[in-house]
Amino acid sequence: MNAPFEVIETSAVITPSPITIFHQHLRQAESVYAVLMELKEKGWKNPKGDEHFRYQRQRADTAMGKAVARFYQMMQEIGDEMQATTGAFCQNI
Repeated sequence: MNAPFEVIETSAVITPSPITIFHQHLRQAESVYAVLMELKEKGWKNPKGDEHFRYQRQRADTAMGKAVARFYQMMQEIGDEMQATTGAFCQNI
């Protein structure tokens, strides 16, 4: 025998995250921040950026000789910067 079930209606209200609220506040309170965020959004929407990174990825994926070593060194430097800034690669478990 199947147990009866209750249909619970929920509202479609989506509560913004604290960081979203913070960004909204900064956009309203700080004109420089608002301008910078507009430029950032404009940059992300620009297909030339996609083209650039597609080209860079292709160069890295097909590198030969000294270019392979340079890309490897560059990745190590990026990892070192990330570790120094965030500690993202710590193994403190």
